[in-house]
Amino acid sequence: LHDLLLTWLPRLTPDGLAHLVVQKHLGSDSLQRWLDARGHPTERIASRSAYRVLRVAPRPEAGGAGAGTEGHTR
Repeated sequence: LHDLLLTWLPRLTPDGLAHLVVQKHLGSDSLQRWLDARGHPTERIASRSAYRVLRVAPRPEAGGAGAGTEGHTR
């Protein structure tokens, strides 16, 4: 999961957001801390049963669409 997020979250546009639905027992709280520690402002916007909805913003210094895609082909 971490590799997937590290690949795609840098591609968020400056005003883009990602919404992640993660089961609490599968590490939603630690995932939120991990994302914050890597510079992606993350907020828990909903919680129901055993699930959390996390809203993830781009890193403040993100260059916008395509940022962090060096070496990747489409």
